[in-house]
Amino acid sequence: MSPDNKLENLDYGEREAILLAEELSADAILIDEKDGRREAARLGFITIGTLSVLN
Repeated sequence: MSPDNKLENLDYGEREAILLAEELSADAILIDEKDGRREAARLGFITIGTLSVLN
């Protein structure tokens, strides 16, 4: 898991989702919150929002 200080600024749900994606070596993450999406992308994840899934 990434001991990344920037993750501390995220809400609990976004932080845990990113840490789980790292643990699972995921390629993509479903996340809506703007700051969470930015940090996930910075860490190399493909970010997918709920609206993309619903379409």
